[in-house]
Amino acid sequence: MEIPIHNTFASKDAKFVVDINPKTAIRIESVRLSTNESSSLSFDSKLKPIAISTDETEIVGDRSYSALHYYTDTHALHPLLISESNQTHVITIIYRNASSNASNPSNPIIVHENFFWPVRTWDLGNFNYFWVIFSGVLLSRIFPLSPPQDRSQDASEQTRTGAGERIKLRPIEFISVPFSAIITLLIFSSFKSQIQPTTDIISNIALAFGFGFGFDKVLDFGHRV
Repeated sequence: MEIPIHNTFASKDAKFVVDINPKTAIRIESVRLSTNESSSLSFDSKLKPIAISTDETEIVGDRSYSALHYYTDTHALHPLLISESNQTHVITIIYRNASSNASNPSNPIIVHENFFWPVRTWDLGNFNYFWVIFSGVLLSRIFPLSPPQDRSQDASEQTRTGAGERIKLRPIEFISVPFSAIITLLIFSSFKSQIQPTTDIISNIALAFGFGFGFDKVLDFGHRV
């Protein structure tokens, strides 16, 4: 199962179906799904029967037996961790022969079937990381726009100077936005080649943002020098 990043808040839902093709007449008592390890999936362990279709029959000798279908709904959320695993799950089927009744009971037959369920959680795409780096570059451009305080001002005058007055965006700063996008392309190339991403998406976002902010600061400092 592939779990994209947008399934962090809205789960990815799928239907898990078990098909049973009996060779003899049987009566199913229970079909369950379980796992012996920590699973990325959540589900109701007891499967529900699906209505039998008269067209789905299997002929054994001179007799025909209808195929049996059971299902459960599965839900998966992205844990904000990048991983790829084959998780072991077990299907347990408990049934009796159809001839079993109160006067002639038979012991239940239990069948266990193990299988691997591959689960892979996705990372953010390159396009998303580009915009994270771009936001770091833009913030780097806005940060130094606070002019140094005039030392001739007393403390009361500096206190009256609000944050909105200290950060003033001139038209030249708005013109520099397209150039910031070009710089971001260069920084993004360096990020992909120099930074080894982790399995933690939050850490990767912080790395991308910090790389864009810091790299642009280095370029700005080199330009001033």
